[in-house]
Amino acid sequence: MAASEAVSLLETLRAQVAEVAAHGREMLRRVRGGQLDTKEGLSLLQVRSQALLWYLQDLALLVCSKSRGGSLRSAGGALDRLLETRVVLEKLRPLEQRLKYHLEKLLRAAASGGRGAEDPLSFRPAPSNMAAQDDGDDEDDDEGQGGGAKAPGLGGGRRYVPPRLVPVAP
Repeated sequence: MAASEAVSLLETLRAQVAEVAAHGREMLRRVRGGQLDTKEGLSLLQVRSQALLWYLQDLALLVCSKSRGGSLRSAGGALDRLLETRVVLEKLRPLEQRLKYHLEKLLRAAASGGRGAEDPLSFRPAPSNMAAQDDGDDEDDDEGQGGGAKAPGLGGGRRYVPPRLVPVAP
């Protein structure tokens, strides 16, 4: 890698770090000012974002130490923290997979500004629609076929009597 290439990469890194720091200060100002509500939220996402920030900080410290000619151990424990943070992020991945549907649903609701009747994620089965509707017209048909009385759960109130078996000649 040429020296000019390394200098340009460091300048790009410096600009991006300054941009992230400015964004972080703005978010901190908004949280302290009460503009952002942080009392309710998914703590999993907070842990993930915090772990990613720690990972980036330690990675930047490690890169800075290596660029000055130091060893990996001279970074003041950054390597150990990098490994620990990576383990935390790997342990969070299965939890994120379990909550993926719920998170996507929340993100879509936040992006659309609320719930709508046309939202396909809001459709749920209605147990009241799943119960058999008895309008009384088919009572004659059931008894005529040897069906016996209806089960108490279906609104009949009578005890179930199984149909009689008729012997058939072979």
